[in-house]
Amino acid sequence: MIEEPESFSKTTFEERQVGRIQSPVVLALLGLLAGGGLFFVGYMALRDRTPPLAAAALEAGRRQWEKAAIASYDLTLTVAIDREAPKDYQLSVRGGKVASFQINGVAHAENPSYSVPGLFDILEREIEMAGGKGARAAGAPQNAVLRAEFDPRYGYPKVFKRLAPGQQSCFIEVKRFAAAEAKER
Repeated sequence: MIEEPESFSKTTFEERQVGRIQSPVVLALLGLLAGGGLFFVGYMALRDRTPPLAAAALEAGRRQWEKAAIASYDLTLTVAIDREAPKDYQLSVRGGKVASFQINGVAHAENPSYSVPGLFDILEREIEMAGGKGARAAGAPQNAVLRAEFDPRYGYPKVFKRLAPGQQSCFIEVKRFAAAEAKER
């Protein structure tokens, strides 16, 4: 018969496995904590700080724009609709009317929808569609979250976001605004 040395541990197989089971559990918990921490940091860094769009903010921006009485300006904005490539729109407005309109540098027929008053109209329609008053318009996004930011000096919409499921999201951002004339009242 072979004798075991006294220094040899007399623990059972089950007793040795307890230590091994705890190590993976501890590692898994540490991994979850680290992953959760990274998620939290990423969320805080990337979260959307654009304020929710409210009718009162829209009207305040519109009043501020009307008070500034800017009839001539140049505007460059980016429009992105879901999976389409973003498009750059350039407008020149003179005397309150669109004088030139380009999409990605290519001239198009004048389109007042993307002038500043046109942007206010777009946001107003978005609020109406999201409000669910009456029958929902055909093609209107369901469960849309609307966000907008207005220029602090002139009140025009700087950023508009419609976040909606089902490929119905939209993003409009004014990249450049240059007033050709500004009359403060």
